Amino acid sequence: MNQERDEKFTVAEFSKILKLKKVSDLEKYFFNEEDPTFKFLKKFSNEFAINIRWITEGKEHPFKYDEDNYIQLYDDCLNKIEQLSPEIIYFVRADSINGETCILLEVNDHRFIVIHFLVHFSTQNGYGVGHVNELI
Repeated sequence: MNQERDEKFTVAEFSKILKLKKVSDLEKYFFNEEDPTFKFLKKFSNEFAINIRWITEGKEHPFKYDEDNYIQLYDDCLNKIEQLSPEIIYFVRADSINGETCILLEVNDHRFIVIHFLVHFSTQNGYGVGHVNELI
């Protein structure tokens, strides 16, 4: 399944992370042999912090967040990064003239947290601050 693809996890590794009894419990979804159950989608959503409404209905934003992770000020942002102690910090910049940039924290091998704080870096707008909700 992962031949010629740059994927971090195999189906077996995903199965282990999700604590499934058998790899085939997940393979049937990857190979489109069966539609995933809502119970499975909820488990997947919880484990990988994906919004269940986005998965099932295509509504709202793809990633979950809670008020603890909703950052509006620089000091809070730095404190949250120190508190979460991520393995890797990514700065994700939109390919747009405004240069919207947000921060993504890799907390562990399969959990990421988006700091809901948006900074603009561009020659058009210079430097500014907003919320990531404007980007998505």
